[in-house]
Amino acid sequence: LTLALGAMKNGVNLLDVVSAYSTIANLGEHEQLCFVNKILDKDGNIIYSHENYSQKVVDAESCFLVSDMLKTTAISGTAKKMQSLNLPIAAKTGTANNGQHNTDLYNVSYTSEHTMLTWISNIKENKLPEEMLSSSQPTEINKQICEYLYPNGVADFTKPEGVEKMPYDLIEYEANHRIVAPTQNLDRYIAYDYFKTNNAPIIIETNTDVE
Repeated sequence: LTLALGAMKNGVNLLDVVSAYSTIANLGEHEQLCFVNKILDKDGNIIYSHENYSQKVVDAESCFLVSDMLKTTAISGTAKKMQSLNLPIAAKTGTANNGQHNTDLYNVSYTSEHTMLTWISNIKENKLPEEMLSSSQPTEINKQICEYLYPNGVADFTKPEGVEKMPYDLIEYEANHRIVAPTQNLDRYIAYDYFKTNNAPIIIETNTDVE
């Protein structure tokens, strides 16, 4: 599962990971990363400017749903250290292990304005102390970055028109891990979450006839 954060010897690098998560934050619009946005001369004239362009690579509805799930990670999941920020922030932690000990720790966090990735690795010995976890040090660093960036808060992710919060049967979900429309009009049996409008929970009919 840590492949999503680049846990491989060859392949996805950290810039690729940041680029992918920033695309999700941007509702599926991929923009090429750059280190220099513009260069000015001594008189304030622009002598270089990065030509920014975007390309739609993922539908906005899917991106919003992923962000909504990862917001839970920053509240009650492996990145819950960020909960005290009280901000609409999505996060994903990851740990690489060589079978004996941890070698790399990651936290990718993003809001509607910024995407940040913190990577911790002991490159020399390729071994990290046992007390170091992706849910601790890299998450704490991203938390402090957010405290600096958003002293006055940050806007939540924009909900696309093709996504709505809908009810589903809580009993069926807990018993059979299925998402279906509620069959009983009782609040204790109903939960709500975001779904694509073209993929709304439906009632599953079962045959209860006994021969």
